[in-house]
Amino acid sequence: MGARARTAAVLGALAVLGTPAVADAAPDNAPVGPPQTGWPAAWAYSIEHPDAIPQGMNDFSCRPDAAHPRPVVLVNGTFENSYANWAMYSPQLKADGYCVFGLDYGGPGHRPVPSDR
Repeated sequence: MGARARTAAVLGALAVLGTPAVADAAPDNAPVGPPQTGWPAAWAYSIEHPDAIPQGMNDFSCRPDAAHPRPVVLVNGTFENSYANWAMYSPQLKADGYCVFGLDYGGPGHRPVPSDR
């Protein structure tokens, strides 16, 4: 797939998904949680702190450089949030020089397992 086709596919996906959900999913004032060494600890932390985002994620002052010209966009699993999935990897990617972005989607309150509360 060529660059133009990839760009068209991404723009098409954004048009279908819409941007309001992305904007609401990870607010600028979201609390940043501690880095984790594995999924179980990250998942447990995210239960008590459902709005936490991983360190290094959503730093909108980050500017790609020549060594890392494209940002990394991390998308969580269906029944989890970005912290549970990426608390170990987001800080590492940021430390390696990447601009890292992510969003939460799914259940209310960004809980790892959607509920109706």
